[in-house]
Amino acid sequence: MPKARTSKRELEICERLRIAREFLGIAQTSCADQIGVQRGTLANYEIGRTPIKHEIGLRFCHQLIVSEEWLATGKVDSMLASAKLHGVKIGPKDTALNTIFIQQSMDLISEPICRRIPPGMLFSEAYDKFLRPDMPSLPKSFSMSLGLSIPRMILRRATSIS
Repeated sequence: MPKARTSKRELEICERLRIAREFLGIAQTSCADQIGVQRGTLANYEIGRTPIKHEIGLRFCHQLIVSEEWLATGKVDSMLASAKLHGVKIGPKDTALNTIFIQQSMDLISEPICRRIPPGMLFSEAYDKFLRPDMPSLPKSFSMSLGLSIPRMILRRATSIS
């Protein structure tokens, strides 16, 4: 029986995983160690041979401080909306702020909702079904719980991820 092809969306997620790892300057072996997989498994994710399961996607975002929303969709809409809500003016070419938002993680792996995600579910499916509905409220709830008037961000560096 022929193996099913990886969907366009899954390939895009795999590509963003590779882009983030390379941008952060982390070798495949080191990254694989940090997220608890073999280097060959990570290589298979990065070339789109194997779609990313939710456990790996969340672990990657948590360990390397990468936006779960960005990994799943290529966008940072929830952080942009929260920033605007807090009066931060963002221009269409404000790549520095977008980079900051890409290089933050909501640490969704520790959210109670993640315990309801069935083991082995694809990252894209888990994001759409369980995580996406809460994304617009998370930046606000994190900033409020920390007593801040800005979105919660964990900074890495001031260059951009394409």
